[in-house]
Amino acid sequence: MFAQRCGASFRCAYNALAAWQFAASGCNNYMPFRLRRFQIFSEDNGAKIGQCTIAIGHTQRVFVDGLQLLPAYQAFWELAMAALLASLGPGRYRYGSRWNIEPSRELDLQNLSGVNVELIEDLIVQAIDFTCWKSWNDYFRQISNNARRNAKRASTQHPTPTVQIRCGLLTILDVLAITSLHRNTLLRKNIKEASFEVLLSRFLFRFITKHKYSITAVARAGGRTLAAFFGIEFGQNTYYWTGGSRADNRGVAWHLMLETIRHAYNRTHGSGKFLMGTVEESGLGWDNLAWSRKQCRAANFPTSIVTFTYRPAGGGDLSKI
Repeated sequence: MFAQRCGASFRCAYNALAAWQFAASGCNNYMPFRLRRFQIFSEDNGAKIGQCTIAIGHTQRVFVDGLQLLPAYQAFWELAMAALLASLGPGRYRYGSRWNIEPSRELDLQNLSGVNVELIEDLIVQAIDFTCWKSWNDYFRQISNNARRNAKRASTQHPTPTVQIRCGLLTILDVLAITSLHRNTLLRKNIKEASFEVLLSRFLFRFITKHKYSITAVARAGGRTLAAFFGIEFGQNTYYWTGGSRADNRGVAWHLMLETIRHAYNRTHGSGKFLMGTVEESGLGWDNLAWSRKQCRAANFPTSIVTFTYRPAGGGDLSKI
């Protein structure tokens, strides 16, 4: 709940941290990361103003996935980071993620004594920022004519498609439909992917670790499942994780997407964001994905993943840590 108040990403949810720890250890040749959780308090009144989780590995320490500060204390980021590093001690650190839309922190880190920035991976996360429009109707008028026209095609079908949205534990009921349509889409776009069984196991893992925040939307017509969406609702933000559709959906995929975006808008009363992922420079299927995001009026949020070392005066040899 505190992470949501800070506007942090879903990766800062308690169960999601455990999932990150498991996956990261696998990518690190099963060298385990040990999670340490920190709380940050104001010296003035003793109130809690922030928190974070640090994954301690053999060669580096990772912020998962950022330093979370309440909105009123965002200006204290450098002071809070300096206090954390002083507590953690010398080492190599990584800050940021592909779902973290806070501003790039390389300049803030360079301002800290003992910090040496080694590598900066610039990222652009794309999201629909609902605060840019006064109402849902105002937003809907601004999306592309092509998107509205494709979505309208769905209403001409007989029977008219229905969209069912589920949240939380009930999303498990859509696991087979989403996995099947996701793989169908990948094959149709000639994107090499894993087998149905592997994709299913991935979805089940995500459900187990994030079911409290899961959302699914499935569109059906005439006894057929035509399009599906799986995402995460965390705080004021909704995260598009995966989805798929049949080739002959006749606009139902667009209808489903706009209904899902409208659900996110209504849930936050127009004060949240609908995150759609990072910008990729190349790759099969990227052109279509970039085009569809543009139709929905997704904006760019520049951020970065920064790798840096911290060694205070007299802090010792980093190679021995």
